[in-house]
Amino acid sequence: MAFIEVKNLILEFAKYDDAGKPVSSKRALDGVSLDIEKGSFVAVVGMNGSGKSTLAKCLNGLLLPTEGSVTVDGMSTADDEHIWDIRSRVGMVFQNPDNQLVSSIVEDDVAFGPENLGIEPDEIRRRVDDALRKVGMYDKKDKGAHMLSGGQKQRIAIAGAVAMRPDCIVFDEPTAMLDPAGRKSVMEIIEELNSEGITVVLITHFMEEALEADRVIVLRTGQLLADRSPKELFADAELVREAGLEMPPVIELRDRLGLDKSIMSKDELVDACLL
Repeated sequence: MAFIEVKNLILEFAKYDDAGKPVSSKRALDGVSLDIEKGSFVAVVGMNGSGKSTLAKCLNGLLLPTEGSVTVDGMSTADDEHIWDIRSRVGMVFQNPDNQLVSSIVEDDVAFGPENLGIEPDEIRRRVDDALRKVGMYDKKDKGAHMLSGGQKQRIAIAGAVAMRPDCIVFDEPTAMLDPAGRKSVMEIIEELNSEGITVVLITHFMEEALEADRVIVLRTGQLLADRSPKELFADAELVREAGLEMPPVIELRDRLGLDKSIMSKDELVDACLL
């Protein structure tokens, strides 16, 4: 059994008239099925409106299926009895860190999740310190969150998820509002967390970030278009165009230079150019 199993997932949003009666519905996800193994790094990509963020919110029960099912470690997200167990296993980090920060002081914000789980104070202290060290923000623990940059706020949001000690963290476009330096820093943290055994699901519209994943899930108009390794996906230019995506810059430059198709990173590209 995979850690997360999505089976024939359909999710519809109802539209209501002024009297509060449903008049129509829009299908955001349409028959999506996929498995996510523990410890893996999965990227989810697609055009705006493809259903990426909707799928992300289904993975820990923030949204519930209209039809089909989502299970986490064998527990259904539709089962109220297990919803908090699921959310302790699957953490979320969203695009805008300001929407996640709940306290004016950094360490208090990171402690918020463990406190709600009823963790003992001494253990919370250890978790907060450990999480802040992991994201390189321990020296800012006494600072006001409003004094931080966007990239620093996103690190604090990640620390808050890490302090919950989840098995998996779903990142919903965590670098979309950051500058290149902030994006690089956050991606390094995500890769390090995955190397330590945390399952990563990364929703992104940056194809160079998808290159770092083990698998890339491609959505189009709410349906699963492809589930491939980065190497397989970006070797198929027609599929990339069909999905409305762009080639990662390193892949585009590699192909223009006529270099070996096995080259998948900037370092490999540089090395090939120096030969």
